[in-house]
Amino acid sequence: MKGGSEEARVRRYRVSEIAANIGGQVDGSPDPFISGVAGIREAEPGQISFLAHPRYATYVSTTKAHALIVGLDHVSEHAAGPVLIRVADPYVGFLQTLHLYGAERPKPVAGIHPTAVIHPTAVLGQGVSIGAHVVVEAGARIGARVILLPGVYIGADCDIDDDCCLYPNVVVREASKLGHRVIVHSGAVIGADGFGYVKAGGIHLKVPQLGTVHVEDDVEIGANTTIDRATTGVTRIGAGVKIDNLVQIAHNVTIGANSIVCAQVGVSGSTQVGND
Repeated sequence: MKGGSEEARVRRYRVSEIAANIGGQVDGSPDPFISGVAGIREAEPGQISFLAHPRYATYVSTTKAHALIVGLDHVSEHAAGPVLIRVADPYVGFLQTLHLYGAERPKPVAGIHPTAVIHPTAVLGQGVSIGAHVVVEAGARIGARVILLPGVYIGADCDIDDDCCLYPNVVVREASKLGHRVIVHSGAVIGADGFGYVKAGGIHLKVPQLGTVHVEDDVEIGANTTIDRATTGVTRIGAGVKIDNLVQIAHNVTIGANSIVCAQVGVSGSTQVGND
């Protein structure tokens, strides 16, 4: 007999439980069980979806979803349609519902893999998890509960604050700083040399890049994104910034707090981007 069926692992909540979790009002039967979430066009019976933009309103009559998260002012034109959960902001309600159903990714246990290379002068906080073939260079500080997954490189004198998570093959070059709860996805490089050259005598002379990168609290950095160190001073990523995959942020840039940077954007050197 197999240990635990797929059905047994499915999370099921009554409509009333979902409504209570997201602060919603039920319009219809509160009793049915909901076993998953999906978009309004793709939803199957037993699932819940949401309506947050008028352009999707035509799908209310055709969706197979058993329940729908809608705004407080939504007018139902189909009495036989899905059960409604009315909330102030359907996007936020659906986000909360995704958290309700989403399985937590397994977190590595605290400890240091035997293949990791940790310099004797590096400082490790309590509860860190350091995976296979991670390298932490001299003078680096790794905060409490930081997760460094396999292949991560932390350069000399870096400062990685508490509760950060760096996915496989992230590179954080020397003297860079990450704030609390920063997430960096695979292949990102933080603190590479800025692109600086001076032409003299018919050749390009490299300008030494002596500055650093400071990434503030609650930033998320997408896969294969690069954030270059400053020529002098700091390249700064403000608190709460979310950066997509394949973004290039050049030397001495400042990205203001809570900004969104979409995929394949390139930000030229010394650019200043405001908040929000």
